[in-house]
Amino acid sequence: MRKFYIILLLLSITGLTRAQQVITAKGTRVTIDSSKWVIAGNNIYNKNTGNVGIGTSNPLAQLHTTGTVRFAGIGTNTTNTNILTTDANGEVTTRTFASLFAGNAITSMNGLTGSVQTFTTGTSGTSFNISSTGTTHTFNLPTASSTNSGALSSANWTTFNNKIGTVTATTTAAVTTSTTTATINNTAAYWNANQLQGKAVSSTAPTSGQLLIWNGTSWTPTTTTVSNTSGSNTLSTTVNGVTGSSVNIINSNTFTQNGTNQLVSTVNGIASTALTVNTGGDVTGNLNATVVSKINGTTLGTLTGASNGQVLTWNGSAWAPANTTTTISGVSNTSSSNSLTTTVNGVTGQSVNIINSNTFTQNGNNQLVSTVNGIASTALTVNTGGDVTGNLNATVVSKINGAALGTTTGASNGQVLTWNGSSWTAANASATISGVSNTSSANTLSTTINGVTGSTVNIINSNALSLSNGALTNTVNGVSSSSVNVLATASNGINATNGDVQLGGSLMEATTITTSSTNTLALSGLQTGTSTDSLLVLATGGIIKKIASPVSFPQLLVEARRTSSYTTTATYATIVYNTAAINDGADYSTSNGIFTVPESGLYEIKFSNEYGWTSGGSSTNQIAVRVMVNTTVDMEVMVSGYRSNTTHYSTASGSTFLNLTAGDAVKIMAGGLLGTATAQFGNGQHVLKIIRHK
Repeated sequence: MRKFYIILLLLSITGLTRAQQVITAKGTRVTIDSSKWVIAGNNIYNKNTGNVGIGTSNPLAQLHTTGTVRFAGIGTNTTNTNILTTDANGEVTTRTFASLFAGNAITSMNGLTGSVQTFTTGTSGTSFNISSTGTTHTFNLPTASSTNSGALSSANWTTFNNKIGTVTATTTAAVTTSTTTATINNTAAYWNANQLQGKAVSSTAPTSGQLLIWNGTSWTPTTTTVSNTSGSNTLSTTVNGVTGSSVNIINSNTFTQNGTNQLVSTVNGIASTALTVNTGGDVTGNLNATVVSKINGTTLGTLTGASNGQVLTWNGSAWAPANTTTTISGVSNTSSSNSLTTTVNGVTGQSVNIINSNTFTQNGNNQLVSTVNGIASTALTVNTGGDVTGNLNATVVSKINGAALGTTTGASNGQVLTWNGSSWTAANASATISGVSNTSSANTLSTTINGVTGSTVNIINSNALSLSNGALTNTVNGVSSSSVNVLATASNGINATNGDVQLGGSLMEATTITTSSTNTLALSGLQTGTSTDSLLVLATGGIIKKIASPVSFPQLLVEARRTSSYTTTATYATIVYNTAAINDGADYSTSNGIFTVPESGLYEIKFSNEYGWTSGGSSTNQIAVRVMVNTTVDMEVMVSGYRSNTTHYSTASGSTFLNLTAGDAVKIMAGGLLGTATAQFGNGQHVLKIIRHK
């Protein structure tokens, strides 16, 4: 027994020599097998020459872990050139940077080998280039110019962007940069513009002589119209509806008789050919050689050989000289206005004009001559006074508006008349007129002289269009243009009768109405259709066509509610669902509660009506709701209610399928009341739905 204890003691001592105890970071005592692990100071190491596995019982390397590995507190070194790498099995080895990057990485960029290199931009050079110096690579992109190829500047972009856009040409065009003019083949199409300054050009082909004129919507080929209008002595010309200012037709008009008694008419300074005026009747010949051959239509005989004292006497066939048998006892003349009457021996002759012609002319010396009955007066030299002295042939301006005019002798070019306190004299202008301009905007015109702008005036003070029986007249500033018949005929869906233009009739050609986001097309007042009506659709090119209305079943035609109370009685009365959320075709009347069947087919009628009972038991409270088709009851639902201490509510609801004919009248009626029932109303307490199934 003693030997046993000795052996046990020896084993314990041996065990203690092979095991060491340590305290963990959590304060737990653990025993370490000293045959495998050795603690030396603060170090611990494994004496095993094999592999160590963490998370694996079959380590394949000296340290084999199946989880993640973390290294904390690793120092920083900028001189070592080795890095850690792993192979396909995860074994960690070291490798130099040079061996790692050889053939696998960039070690030089544009001749620079620095480990950290920088990229910058610049504009140096005449074309794109890369300048590498030190550790910096500069990408230079100069601004494009006549000598540089590079980036387009913002200013040049604006210039180029304002040039001609995409052009599809059928002929070759050459642009000369020195003159910026295009040389094109003018016998073939080069472009086909559809806008001018952003405004549409009409697609209507022009005819010979037409001009492009803006009509408010597009540039349209228009035949130039020119008309003249005269009134009294004024003439105005209207071109394309624009009337110019009126001018005088006759600015001067004189009528003279020359030395040979020929007549000359001078209009606007243009003299006519001298006219020899012949005479007839009692006096023959011309005005320069008249011959009296008759007296008041009766022949005048020969006067040759008449003696002193003889008178013209009627001999039965002619007036001839003869001795008078009657003594002239009295002769008198009477004049009134321009007529002269002679009375001889109490016998009064026929009145004659005193002045048969009277002209007032101004000769070459500016003298005035009065010619009466062809007899010219002595030329009169007319003198003047006041501001102008001398005569009409030698006038002298000595004053201006009563103020003396000084000497103007020796005045130089550009001088103006200037008031010196006593007279108007020639002097250098203190404000030479250096510029005169007119500016118009809309309907106003202003004049600027030497930078001073006067007040604006209207160009057009009045402008009115009038249409009478299809004739259009434009009156601008009181001057009316000649009328243009604008509504002689109308076609292509338009009728014109005495100036009244109305839509109607057949289209004569393909017609397009162009709209935009602003100028839209709308139709108002359209009538509600039915599900059998056709639909309007837009085909290719915007052409309007109609197609049959697509029909899919079931169709909810009516969804209506009662939003007000009504009185319930024993007599059946129509329930009017007065508010319709859906009423396709407006076939349900919210005023009389009748649904008029639009088309024959299978319909479903559904209703749900809630009532409140305020007294009595279920045996004494009841009401019935029925579906009526024309005058026939299709179905009826009866509900009752019991009231104890509070109001009781019950709902009469039903649904029926009916084969109905177009024109049938369907309605919901309530009646047969026992007790007191109050109809409940609101969003969902009285509801009617009508559904078409086929």
